[in-house]
Amino acid sequence: MHSLLRQGPSRPLAAALDLEIDDFLVGPDATYERAGVYGFGRGLFAHGAMRGSETKYAKLRRIHAGQFVMSRLKAFEGAVAVATPAFEGAVVSQEFVTFTPKAGSDLAWVEALCRWPNFWEALRATSTGIGARRERVSAEALLSLEVPYPDEASRRRISALLRSRRHVEALEFERERLRKAVLPAARNEEFATLR
Repeated sequence: MHSLLRQGPSRPLAAALDLEIDDFLVGPDATYERAGVYGFGRGLFAHGAMRGSETKYAKLRRIHAGQFVMSRLKAFEGAVAVATPAFEGAVVSQEFVTFTPKAGSDLAWVEALCRWPNFWEALRATSTGIGARRERVSAEALLSLEVPYPDEASRRRISALLRSRRHVEALEFERERLRKAVLPAARNEEFATLR
């Protein structure tokens, strides 16, 4: 898949993404589902529910399905992801930046970028500050990055590969879930017949 990303001309990410921020004032009595972004292109994760009174932030940022989400603090280690429908409406702090793909942009290509080590390296080169705790990548720096934009046939192959990979990952997740549920039950049944 990564070799497919290298094909074709380059273009700045600003040609494919628009900065789109959905900030809102935190209500102390409201409950919010929080999200985070794993490093190394591993996607978003649920961070659990939180009441508004439990945060020091006056504002939070809402994520929408299909958006590109970047952790400004951890972008240098690949903390970038495309939000799946499961994360619609989840919230993050203002240390995250959200972008919406422009009309005609290929979401599978953006998703592939999130998993590409060369992209993480390019993000690392744009980070500012001293030390891992203070390094940040700005929205402007991300949008100015020149990235490969393969031809339509290559983008279709990338999309097919990602669909296949997601299918395999879903099957592996389900297999592991069943293993955790069935094995203990089977062991309990074995011990019950021995008594």
